[in-house]
Amino acid sequence: MEAQRRLGCLTSFFWLLLGSPSLPQAPEDHHIGAMYLTAVRGDDSFFELTAVIMLDGQQMASYNSTDRKLVLNVNWLYQVVGRKLIQEKKADLEGSERDFRWGMENWAWYHNHSRGTQMVQQILACELNRGVQVVSRFRFAYQGQEVLWLDELKGTWEATGPAKKQFGHFLEERVYWFQEAERFVREECPFLMKMVLPFWHLRVPTPPEVTVTRHDAKDGSVIFTCLATGFYPSSILLRWTLEVRGEAADTGYACVVEHTTLDVPVFYPAPEKPSWLMPRDQALGVGAAAVLVLSPAVGVILWKKKKTDSGEQIAVSEQEMTSLDCPEVCPQEPTNPGVSLSPDPSTEAGQSTPVGDRGNC
Repeated sequence: MEAQRRLGCLTSFFWLLLGSPSLPQAPEDHHIGAMYLTAVRGDDSFFELTAVIMLDGQQMASYNSTDRKLVLNVNWLYQVVGRKLIQEKKADLEGSERDFRWGMENWAWYHNHSRGTQMVQQILACELNRGVQVVSRFRFAYQGQEVLWLDELKGTWEATGPAKKQFGHFLEERVYWFQEAERFVREECPFLMKMVLPFWHLRVPTPPEVTVTRHDAKDGSVIFTCLATGFYPSSILLRWTLEVRGEAADTGYACVVEHTTLDVPVFYPAPEKPSWLMPRDQALGVGAAAVLVLSPAVGVILWKKKKTDSGEQIAVSEQEMTSLDCPEVCPQEPTNPGVSLSPDPSTEAGQSTPVGDRGNC
């Protein structure tokens, strides 16, 4: 029973599958709560459990077994949830480390993975539309391959063919794990969301930070990149515009950004061709660093092939994008200990609808 209680709260989960799309975000009357977990086991008994809790794409809390701290990323969450419930969830996560360690050790023995790294990835989520649950999700992956999921339409658990053979013995012995997981996505997840959502309006709107870069390839093509980071609300519109200025065909591009925090669309001109080019090895290093630092973002890329001697026309790829599928780009709540908690009076007057609230990144 203790393991069941722990799993019921553990079901918070990180990095489901590298190839799977992240959960989309939703309008104000439609909310998505998601919990992610990654458990990693390596040689020499190394083990690490990482948990992340998200609501509408914004990180609410995180946990790591290395320091065993449950970190709240929203300053008012402690007041809303309460100390007792937070301590219970932290204790459940700590106890769940033993469950996952046990499971991964047994899987390693069964599959002869005595050496090398093991990884388990799970995600559980629920969606509420005007306070009514409309979707519940469960995904389970081992070594980067999805092996088990909850079929919402059929109301049954489904597994891939190889998974039934590889994990059948475990699924039969630990059926209660998945019973508790199903209980979580259908009962506990919506309960926690309903507890927090009345205070969701306390989030502070933040304008985007925009960076426009240029890359000149050796084949003569040019790539412009427009990157927006650190904004809230999460809906945003990025598009390219071109104003040709004389013979300078590779200038005049601008990234146009529209966001609810901006009174008017803002134009960010693309850089002109530099008078000098960085050595290729240095450019690759800078590009890699930029990816590491700025990857939690929304961006659009414009590709332009220069005119040839035969007068080939410029080809432009122009995109309109929203950030509804990019949960990492949401800003962290500012610290404001003196904030007064009061439920949202059901969308106050004057609150504008997010611009570009359509599509996925």
